[in-house]
Amino acid sequence: MKAFPVAGCGLGAYESCFYRYKTVAPMNTVDYAHNDYLQCLAEQGVGALAVMLLFFGRILFALLNHGLAVREVSGRCLAIACIGSLAAIFLHSFVDFNLRIEANAFLLAWVAGIASTFLPAESKGASFRVVASSAT
Repeated sequence: MKAFPVAGCGLGAYESCFYRYKTVAPMNTVDYAHNDYLQCLAEQGVGALAVMLLFFGRILFALLNHGLAVREVSGRCLAIACIGSLAAIFLHSFVDFNLRIEANAFLLAWVAGIASTFLPAESKGASFRVVASSAT
């Protein structure tokens, strides 16, 4: 991270860049950092880590502010389930490389997509309106 702070060493290049700093156990390979945040920081730099944290922070903030305020029980339960699953993957990412496993990354994207429905309408960008037409 110190050698490539801005842009990182490149996606998937952690293992090859790590060799110059490795001083013990030359036959053992270290292909992942076992911490998704450090892995992102080392491979993509400070900017990518900041964008990732802002993106998921915004979704969690929307879930906590707007998702838990939903009047329907099913909507509130869905918001609680999204909060729980996102918190679990974020906490587990501190000690393992979960998001390097495609199924876990796909599940995170799916839950984040569901959670993004709890964003307030004015911050969603383009809004679509369904207009009913009468068939003659």
